[in-house]
Amino acid sequence: MSFVPQQNWTAFDEFVEPVQIEKDRSMSASEKLRQYAEIFDSVWYLKSSAEPRPLIDPATDEKFILRKKMILAFRNVPGPDRG
Repeated sequence: MSFVPQQNWTAFDEFVEPVQIEKDRSMSASEKLRQYAEIFDSVWYLKSSAEPRPLIDPATDEKFILRKKMILAFRNVPGPDRG
């Protein structure tokens, strides 16, 4: 897919990993617990009903919508293995 930006994950990991490790080390036990509780609450909220629920962060919701459009556009492009 030529329209998708190429990612240099090796450089990204080298840049982010030390920062993230240091951030995790500096967090207290109560801060880590609060962070895990927020993640759990978000997942529970999204999965607690059969109805689709809006995401808590509208920017993330927009990214999922854009991703879905890009996948559909890619599938509609004819190619050797897509007919």
